[in-house]
Amino acid sequence: MVTVSPSERDERSQTNGERPLTDGGRSRPDGGRSGTTADLFTQVSEETVDETYTERVLRGLNSYVYAPIAVGWDDWRTKFGGLILLFYILLATVGPMITPEPTPFRHAIFLHPFHDGWFAVGSATIFGLSIPWPEFSAVLGSNTQGQSMEALLVYGSVPIMKMIVTGAVFSVFLGTFIGVFAGYKGGRIDGVLMTMTDVVLTIPGLALIVVLAALYQPESPYVVGLILGIDNWPGLARTVRSQVLSIREESYIEAHRALGLPTTNILRRDIISQLMPYISINFASGARNIIFESVGLYFIGILPYSNQNWGVLLNGAYANISLTNVNQLFYLFEPMIMITGLSVGLILFAQGLDKVFNVRLQARHQKRAQDSEDTEEAMDSELADGV
Repeated sequence: MVTVSPSERDERSQTNGERPLTDGGRSRPDGGRSGTTADLFTQVSEETVDETYTERVLRGLNSYVYAPIAVGWDDWRTKFGGLILLFYILLATVGPMITPEPTPFRHAIFLHPFHDGWFAVGSATIFGLSIPWPEFSAVLGSNTQGQSMEALLVYGSVPIMKMIVTGAVFSVFLGTFIGVFAGYKGGRIDGVLMTMTDVVLTIPGLALIVVLAALYQPESPYVVGLILGIDNWPGLARTVRSQVLSIREESYIEAHRALGLPTTNILRRDIISQLMPYISINFASGARNIIFESVGLYFIGILPYSNQNWGVLLNGAYANISLTNVNQLFYLFEPMIMITGLSVGLILFAQGLDKVFNVRLQARHQKRAQDSEDTEEAMDSELADGV
């Protein structure tokens, strides 16, 4: 039996064009097929793909803009609810710019909707030319002070939207933050946060709001929204915590922890993204509660009449009209229709967001958009080759 030393074996391998054995003879000549264990984990592809800035922007727009809009537009609830909310947003932002302020005794008292003379054709001067121009006068009627009802409804929507934005965003953010953080961290942090949540839950929410409103008499809609949002976050925090307790035990969460990913990334991408349908539903529910509570408090006179919102209109209608007179009921029903329409829009839009946050549907629309882009690129290249 002929014994070959490791050095001779390496020389023969080099003579045959093979890679020499290393690591004490434990490796084999790969001949382009195998190598050491370190080589297996350090080999990288020789082909590199350089993604331009434009491609990254387009990919981000496809993932975070096009796909959610396409998914939401396929659902009639998101479409219809979004159009309703868009109407109310434009009513509160653009409406005061094009609607005269509701000054007292500008119109006759108790004009019914679409009365005689609600529409007329006047004239307007544009670039020195006099052209016919439509003129509207108290289309939806007037109240006991001769104020136009459409002007009251338009200017009354502004404080309502401010209360919704402040109170609903505050309650949803606080409830989501406390629930997610307590459920994910656990231990003493969970105990402290849930004890604080239980203490707030035991306090009667409506009674607390009435007491705070009566003591401080807030005039700013933003302050009113914050007060009304106090009793909306504990229930959301409790429910979100129970969901996080089950999600944090998933295998991919454990894998991300083992890889050392930051806690903020895990909470934002892996946990909160799964809870977004439930959070959106609670946002709509919280906004509805703030609408009803604010209107109710203004109606019974707890909150000061610092602005003309829909609750103040209901109070004025209840105090100044006769419920047996059918011609005066529009004063009461028009604010109620506005409140109901906003509530329906919030509910429909929140229900439709369940599909918008569905990862599988978003991936399907992203793939569809990518396939269409690839098809267009292929057609352009064929045309270029033909030319």
